[in-house]
Amino acid sequence: MKQIIFVFLLLSAKSYSQNSMITSSFRHKLNSKLIERGIVNIDSTVQPGSDSKIVSNYFGEIRTNKGRVIHLIKTYYSFNLSRSPTIESHVFLYNEKYEFIGYYSLPTVNYLPLYLKNNKLYFEVANESCKEKSIIDFKNGIPRFINIKCKDNNYIEFIS
Repeated sequence: MKQIIFVFLLLSAKSYSQNSMITSSFRHKLNSKLIERGIVNIDSTVQPGSDSKIVSNYFGEIRTNKGRVIHLIKTYYSFNLSRSPTIESHVFLYNEKYEFIGYYSLPTVNYLPLYLKNNKLYFEVANESCKEKSIIDFKNGIPRFINIKCKDNNYIEFIS
């Protein structure tokens, strides 16, 4: 019995991993096209499957004090739409060659930033635990952590 459960878990993990890789590929292709074409501040949607969708919005580029160019995209992935809808929300960062360099994983779509202006990312989360607007400055590079000033889960780590 233990062997059957193990095989089931192994196959489930492999299936999830393959779906995750396919989704990641769709998302990065979409984001790269948005950057290449300079499509700024417009939600763009791709459906990698009948029960999922990816929405990305390219905010533009950030230029650090050291001259580094970073492209910033807010994105979310919705899946299991017909059964139990689930959403992953991120802020993705790409280098000047449009290569993925890392991300901030946000708790919900409500935590995604509103806009980018003068190398600063502006957040205004609409819920009871987040009473302040937050501004994250990228002029000195990519912050290791961002604080969107909510009572719960204040600090969000940059994952490269």
